[in-house]
Amino acid sequence: MVPLSSVGDVAYGVQKHPGNRPGKNSKPYLRVANVQRGRLVLDEIKYIEISGPDFARIRLEDRDLLFVEGNGSRENLGRVALWLDEIPDCVHQNHLIRARMDKAKVVPEFAAYWFNSGAGRAHFFEEGKTTSGLGTINSTVVKAAPIPVPPMDVQERLAQEFDYALAKAAQQREDAAKARAKAWADFETAVYSADKVETSIRGGAGEGT
Repeated sequence: MVPLSSVGDVAYGVQKHPGNRPGKNSKPYLRVANVQRGRLVLDEIKYIEISGPDFARIRLEDRDLLFVEGNGSRENLGRVALWLDEIPDCVHQNHLIRARMDKAKVVPEFAAYWFNSGAGRAHFFEEGKTTSGLGTINSTVVKAAPIPVPPMDVQERLAQEFDYALAKAAQQREDAAKARAKAWADFETAVYSADKVETSIRGGAGEGT
């Protein structure tokens, strides 16, 4: 187990203020709402004015990790998602803490899965400070976060196995949703058929009378 800072670079993003409203040098940026545990939600992307050295410093790179600094629920404190360069020239706000792994030492996918696991999250839960009910972490907490560093081939294998497990779980959820939809359709068809039979019987009884 080593601290994250020994195998990756940690940095804050850009702070939003009236002076960096979108203009001629506006760039897309990620907010806390875009970073969920283990996934990114990119259906609504906002823009911020930034250029020069600041842009170069906080421009996201493929396979960066993004940690959420604060959340109303301590259970979600420090949630992590992996950036896969989905949007060109994208930056991130200062409520997201970026970790750029040394890819010669750590497989980013492995790191993301670790920090979203119960063991990986424990550090943030223990170290997160609470102010008025809001749990928060800072870059110091992220830098100190412990991460196991097995050989690279082991990291790659574990990440691939977890990818497979996630894909299998997603397929099972899809199959279950289809099965539920079919069950409802069968139920409604059965009710409709039973109602038609009962109506037919009543009609026949009326004619006999």
